[in-house]
Parts: sequence; C-alpha cells; structure tokens
Amino acid sequence: MRGHLLIFCLIVLLCGGCTHTEVWQKTGGSQQSFDLDSRECGSIARQVSLLQSETGKKAEPTFFSRSYNECLAAKGWRRKATAPEPRQTPDLTGQTLAELVNPYTVEGFGQTI
Repeated sequence: MRGHLLIFCLIVLLCGGCTHTEVWQKTGGSQQSFDLDSRECGSIARQVSLLQSETGKKAEPTFFSRSYNECLAAKGWRRKATAPEPRQTPDLTGQTLAELVNPYTVEGFGQTI
C-alpha cells in the first residue's frame, strides 16, 4: 500500500511539469522593445476593459486579455508555444511522504487524516 502512495505522488509531481508556455516573438524584437510595447498595450487594455465594465471602476478580465493580445499583435508580436524546461525530479529513495497507518488513517506532511 505504501508503494502505491509513493508512485501516486511521483506521478502527480511529474505531471505538474507537463504544461507548455507561450512567449511573444517579433522579428528584430528585443526584451526591451517587448517590455515597452507590453506596458503600452497593458495601459490601453486597462482603459478598454474599464469602458466595457458595468461600473467603469473595475477592469473586465476578458476584455483586458483580448485587448492586450490584439494590441501586441498589431505591433507585430506573435505568440509561440514553447516546450517546458526539463525539471529535475527529487530523489525520494528511502523517504516517506505519507503513510497509511490503518485503513482509516493517513499520516504525512505533519498531519494525521
């Protein structure tokens, strides 16, 4: 039973690193030029999202995201998916993260459940 729990914990840890990220790229663009464009687009998107909100006091996230993305695209930036960086898995040999004490009790991480 203890082995099954360890395998489950390892699977959860490994699957956490299986996500892709996106980066903005532009031919001839630099980090500095992206930062400037990003700040400007963020300001524009904030204004648009405030105008689209019911009260005009709190930015509407959907409109902010769409306006920000459209602004950067208009400036020539394109989103590109990147592969995740490989993560090093910790060596858990001989370590117990949690232990089944009896059929109704699990101890681990300083807790008894």
